[in-house]
Amino acid sequence: MTYQESEYSKLLTELLKFIEKFENPYMAVEILKEVGKINGQIPIYPGIVVTCFKDMVKKADKSAPMEKGVKVAVNVGENRIFGTLVGKDVGELFLENVFVMKPVDNLKVPLDDIDQVYEFKTDVLKTLWPSLVFDKKED
Repeated sequence: MTYQESEYSKLLTELLKFIEKFENPYMAVEILKEVGKINGQIPIYPGIVVTCFKDMVKKADKSAPMEKGVKVAVNVGENRIFGTLVGKDVGELFLENVFVMKPVDNLKVPLDDIDQVYEFKTDVLKTLWPSLVFDKKED
C-alpha cells in the first residue's frame, strides 16, 4: 500500500480542510495537538483519528448554556479569538488564557522588543529535493 492509498493522506487532507474552514490559527494548533494525542494512542488507525477530529469542533449557540472550562474559538468581525470559557453572563462570555489575532495593514516592531523571530519557508521541498517539484500544467 502506498502512502496515497493509506488513511494518513486522508487525515492530512481533512486537517487542511478543517484549518481553512475555521480560519483561526489558535484553534488549528489545538486541533493539531489533539489529533497528535489521539494518534499517539492509536497510531495504526488514522481513519479512527479522522473520525474523532471531525467531532472535535461543533458550532455552538452563543445564547445557549455552555460548559465552563471548554475551549472556544470566537469570530468577531475579522478578529479571531481563542480561549477557555470561565463564565457567561447576559450578553458576554468570560474567557481566560486568551489569544486574539486581528488583521492589520502593517506593523512596526522594535528590534529591542523581539525575544525571538522565526522565518516561515515555503520552498523547502524545492530546496531539499528539487527533482520532486513539478510544474503544474495550465488547463
